[in-house]
Amino acid sequence: MFGIVTVFIIWYKYGRDYWFSQKYVFDPNAKRELKPIGAKETIVPEFTPPENLSPAELGILVDERANTLDVVATIIDLAARGYLTIKEVPKKWLFGNKDYVLNKRKKNNTSYDLKYFEKSLLDKLFKDVDEVSISDLKTNFYTDLKQIKDELYKHVVTKNLFPSNPDRVRLKYLALGFVAVAWGSITTFLSSNFEWIWPFDIGLGIITSGLILIIMSRFMSKRTAHGRELYRRTKGFQLFISQAEKYRQRFFEKENMFNEILPYAIVFGLTTKFAKAMEKIALHPQTSSWYIGSRSFNIAVFSSSINSFSNSLSSAIAATPKGSGFSRGG
Repeated sequence: MFGIVTVFIIWYKYGRDYWFSQKYVFDPNAKRELKPIGAKETIVPEFTPPENLSPAELGILVDERANTLDVVATIIDLAARGYLTIKEVPKKWLFGNKDYVLNKRKKNNTSYDLKYFEKSLLDKLFKDVDEVSISDLKTNFYTDLKQIKDELYKHVVTKNLFPSNPDRVRLKYLALGFVAVAWGSITTFLSSNFEWIWPFDIGLGIITSGLILIIMSRFMSKRTAHGRELYRRTKGFQLFISQAEKYRQRFFEKENMFNEILPYAIVFGLTTKFAKAMEKIALHPQTSSWYIGSRSFNIAVFSSSINSFSNSLSSAIAATPKGSGFSRGG
């Protein structure tokens, strides 16, 4: 019981998100406070990304982690914005694997609409060449991937979405948990042999606290009040994508909306659902100029191709050489 209470107090004080005391009208100058346990937030559909944040930024806001999927969605977003093209390479034989080639477009990578981590990603993908295949990236990109994730974490702190690097916060409490377990184990050993030094139950309590803290370390990162407000709005944007069929008129009013939203659907895990909604409302977007497939274009085929590309790219850029040891991914 001592361990549970101790870790709960730590989480209650240090692990809860901030939010603004004024909940009805967004005011960044409003008083911030720790979000009360069980406090409700109103989620309404948002038809554009809040503050025009990128797919990767929204991905981190939702789960507080820079995942490989966030990087994949960023690559697809950069393609949709004109910085690269993706071309399918058919299987060379029946049981072979499909490959993909990324071609760098002759667009200035110092463009004002590129965030630092996006420019860094393009530089690391292409280095000094204009073309790279997914198979070339396999086991060769994993160190670059880690750097991109680190840059993403730094970026969201700079944007005031998180008060500190969420990954480092989790690692800090994970380390504290292991230290507590080690300390408790030593204390328990000493008390079992020298009862006059330390009561036996205290050591067990410290071990329990450490084990619980190890488990809870994944929940110890928190958002700023500004980040929490954008998280609420992100959930509204996610709601819009998941219920796109209800808002069909929006897609007919704005040209190229399908391509703009697709990278966000990917980061939310809604690609197939979003594509099916587009089919139901009979939306026929223009043939993609940034994705060159092996079959004639329609939404169902395109959605399947993008899913296949995303899976192949995720596996390739996260793959480590054999014998390289454990790699902490996500």
